[in-house]
Amino acid sequence: MKWLLAAFVVLGLAYDSATPIFEASDEQSHFPYVKSITDGDGLPIVDPSHIQAWRQEGSQPPLYYLIGALATFWLDTRDFGERYRVNPHAILGIPEYASNDNRNMLVHTGAENFPYRGATLAVHVIRWLSILMGAATVYLTYRLALLITASEWTALLSALLVAFNPMFGFLSGAVNNDNLVILLATLALVQMTVLWQRELTRRRVALLGVTMGLAVLSKLGALGLLGVAGLLITVRSFWAVPLGGKPVGHTSGSLLSMGAVAVRRLVILYVPVLLIAGWWYLRNLWLYGDVTGLNRMLAVAGTRAGTPPLLPLLQAEAEGFWLSYWGLFGGVNILGAPWVYLLFDTLTLFALAGLLLMFTGQIVLRANRSAGPSILVSLARSGYLWLALWLVVLLAAWARWTWLTPATQGRLIFPGMAVIAMALAAGLLALIPRRLVGMAVVLIGVVLWGVSLRVALVDIRSAYTPAPLVSEVPARAAREPIRFGEVMELVGAELPKLETSPSDTVDVVLYWKAIAPMSRDYSVFLHLLDAGNVLVSQRDTYPGLGLRPTTQLRPGEIVREVYRVFVDPAVLASNQLQWRAGLYDFTSSQRLPASLHDQTVDDNPRLGMLEPPSSPSGTTPNPLHFTFEDYFTLTGYWLDPVAVRAGHAFTLMLYWEARKPAPKDYSIFTHVLRQDETLWGQLDRQLPTTTWQAGQLVVDTYVIQVKPQTPAGVYEMEVGAYDLTDNLKRLNIWDSKGQFAGDRVLLGKIRVLEP
Repeated sequence: MKWLLAAFVVLGLAYDSATPIFEASDEQSHFPYVKSITDGDGLPIVDPSHIQAWRQEGSQPPLYYLIGALATFWLDTRDFGERYRVNPHAILGIPEYASNDNRNMLVHTGAENFPYRGATLAVHVIRWLSILMGAATVYLTYRLALLITASEWTALLSALLVAFNPMFGFLSGAVNNDNLVILLATLALVQMTVLWQRELTRRRVALLGVTMGLAVLSKLGALGLLGVAGLLITVRSFWAVPLGGKPVGHTSGSLLSMGAVAVRRLVILYVPVLLIAGWWYLRNLWLYGDVTGLNRMLAVAGTRAGTPPLLPLLQAEAEGFWLSYWGLFGGVNILGAPWVYLLFDTLTLFALAGLLLMFTGQIVLRANRSAGPSILVSLARSGYLWLALWLVVLLAAWARWTWLTPATQGRLIFPGMAVIAMALAAGLLALIPRRLVGMAVVLIGVVLWGVSLRVALVDIRSAYTPAPLVSEVPARAAREPIRFGEVMELVGAELPKLETSPSDTVDVVLYWKAIAPMSRDYSVFLHLLDAGNVLVSQRDTYPGLGLRPTTQLRPGEIVREVYRVFVDPAVLASNQLQWRAGLYDFTSSQRLPASLHDQTVDDNPRLGMLEPPSSPSGTTPNPLHFTFEDYFTLTGYWLDPVAVRAGHAFTLMLYWEARKPAPKDYSIFTHVLRQDETLWGQLDRQLPTTTWQAGQLVVDTYVIQVKPQTPAGVYEMEVGAYDLTDNLKRLNIWDSKGQFAGDRVLLGKIRVLEP
């Protein structure tokens, strides 16, 4: 066990060193919470109208942050503002999109390198404390599995399945209150198992209450422990569990007397919880009118659009949940190598097969009356079913959280990961001959440790390592330099193929050369405009795809950038598209002037053209795939013209494919609107959707007039469906990947001209 804990600490330190400060999950919000305490500003008060650096984390219970403050109060963290330079172009929560750029949430400099100082040192000190918390969780997993299974090898395998989970290693090397609540929840599971298996003493009950009080003072997710523990104490007060043929605890007396005993024990259980954590929840009630403070957390974190059906939503989120259980790093935007997930998928499948084999074997054995107790009886006696109940509570809480806000992550059930690890370990060992168990456990441990270490040192570290500078521009890309503000030059470009289809991904390569020192971090923009000068797609970034801000470039250095641009599926076919690029100051949005041969040109000079092909005859133009409540699918559209004068009309054609007859005749709305949701054009029509048969194609035409007083500018084209007889309730929409897409579809933009 000592070697396992040592290996885990090494792993945690590897994740700590590979992940720049504030790049771990929510760390840039967790640390300001600690700093608020060490600076003497007290506990945060969350105000959605005035969001602070701690954002929604300011509504979290404070125990972890108080411990972090106690460990770092002696450090001078006045350089926090210099270290906390946000990358405004970071692409968060979308690992596929961020596969090649802007994975860093902040701008980093050499001031963060070892030896650590100031705020950097404070972050690492708290991370080291988190690693120790993770090590304690690994040890407690071992103790819990030993209590349940009485098998040394099963306990050891359970512990290493926790220790060498890459996501757990990453989280343990981060400033995150999950580390404390995972530790305390696992300790509570150990204590509950002891209470179930052994004598139900007042001291043990009170100590469980202390642990739960600390847990609910660490994170709201621990509140479910109160119900599970209370139910366990109640059941144990009425029912003595036979272990080894001997009765344990209270075995006689009337129901009334047993009920009185149960009440006394519940008082002993919950009084420590109230004394330790009650003040925090009363504070929430006083400040926010909500005992949990969840209302303020959601107000800052954001909620889902509409109210999607829960089961389809969970099905759509399942893949992301599974990936993030094993490893989704950074700002939920960095994945490990594909084979890493294949390895853990394979382990899980083997474990499930082993569990199935165990239960099947028990069914066969039960056919023989002389066979011992079934697995379910054994699990009930050992206390594993109470652990499973805790896991069910966690999954239910995760499902509700997922329904409320788009923040699905597998780590949210880590307070129950010891239970999962025990099940996986039991399943894997069921497939291994007894004489090979020891060798197999060691082999699994070595492989998983190596895999998790590789994730830290290769997958995560490389995400924050900029591509090398280039010494010269290749001849195929070289062009006449375009100078921007006397500080940078665009000296080369490699444009993608001239024809592409909507929703294609295209790569544009640009070469930027610094010609003077810069005191500001300028942003690069790459725009794709249509014939009406409407923005079709864009990429904005600091040079180096976020990793080489202009303040760190020296004169003469050349940065080669590969911009991966998505051509929106709603882009009109047969539309002349043009590439334009430039530089600007993100803070002021002021573009730098551009010049070519010392002659002033547009501040977004044109680089070249991109021509989407016309739709082949007989096919749906501008293909889309948005399904409305499984009744009908929007498969395409046509919009003409793309630029219209105020007071004039344009034509919108919608292409529908029925999936089955709808229960009602639904109405379609078409809106012309700006970001403030003000309507500047509208036309609704009820369609006979009850008569549509599966596979039927319907072309639906609207002539929409733009209001005469509409200001010139670019407007969204919005489409959706609603029930005219049910308070205009809109239908939920799902995209081609089965992801919930809200209750409206945004089509191509239109430009409104002066009357």
